[in-house]
Amino acid sequence: MSIQSEIDRIKAAKADAKAALIERGVDPGDATIDEYGNQIRAIPTGVTSFNGRTGAVEPQAGDYTAQMVGASPANHSHNASAINAGTLPITRGGTGVSAMAGTDYTTNRPRGIILKASEPSTVANGCLVGVYE
Repeated sequence: MSIQSEIDRIKAAKADAKAALIERGVDPGDATIDEYGNQIRAIPTGVTSFNGRTGAVEPQAGDYTAQMVGASPANHSHNASAINAGTLPITRGGTGVSAMAGTDYTTNRPRGIILKASEPSTVANGCLVGVYE
């Protein structure tokens, strides 16, 4: 490699760096290639424009779909076997409670229902007993 070819390579790199700065709206002035490199490194990274918005771009409603960010779409369903945690509210067909036992009688909850031939001596809290003859 000749000295002249190295000079030409550095000149081309300096011109490319200056063009990159101008393209990003930076006035590079007359500087060395090292100073151009420092100016390039000082340019904020990240999104600077999206869907016609510029500056510090923040996502807005409609920018992304659920599928684009790995979430389930708003209208989807699960098999009953896929629901294995939490308390299903009454509005979704559940009972609104997470246990059969308890003394919270302000919430409708399923009760144990027992049919017996005779009256039992004890009944669990919340259970209904029917005695038949």
